[in-house]
This record gives sequence, C-alpha cells and structure tokens, in this order.
Amino acid sequence: MIITVTEPIGLKRVDEPVEVAFTSDKVKPQGEDIRVTDENDIEIPCQVKVIGAGSYKISFFAQAEPYSTRNYHLYFNNPSALKPDYGAMYSALDNQAKTWQT
Repeated sequence: MIITVTEPIGLKRVDEPVEVAFTSDKVKPQGEDIRVTDENDIEIPCQVKVIGAGSYKISFFAQAEPYSTRNYHLYFNNPSALKPDYGAMYSALDNQAKTWQT
C-alpha cells in the first residue's frame, strides 16, 4: 500500500507526524508484521495501534521538502514477521515515550 505525503504550503517538514488508518484481514492479529519504508526502501520506525478486529492505526514521522510529494510504503501480510524492536520512541500522537503500540 502506498502512503502519499504532500507538503502544500512551502515549509520543510522534519519528523512530521503522519497517521494512517486501514483495515485488512491479512495482518497478524497484533499488527506485528506491519512495516513502513521510505522511497529508498529504508524501514521507518512506526507505531501500530489495533483499533478493532482487522483495523489498525499506524503512526510514523515523515520528512518532506517544501512543495514536495513523497511516497511511503506500508507492508503487511508476512506470516513470519516478528514484532520489530525500535526501542523507545516518541509517540507521533501524544509525544510520550512509548514502544510498539498494540
């Protein structure tokens, strides 16, 4: 799945919070197979919150140059994936130090 982020007002965005909600029956129950990568296939730390059966909210920090558009990629449906260990990171939603959200 492609997540398109557009910067429309001419500001350089550094660690801009992005939240995406989606539904799929192909995700592991706690979302531990969900990954986000940038355009260069570099994995971006993300937080996953299960909001219902097969429904998830993914939060991550995006980067964007003024007036630019960037594509991030959301991957899932990997039965062998384990929960990632990103260590402590600030929540994109409430700025409290947290680890993986379930």
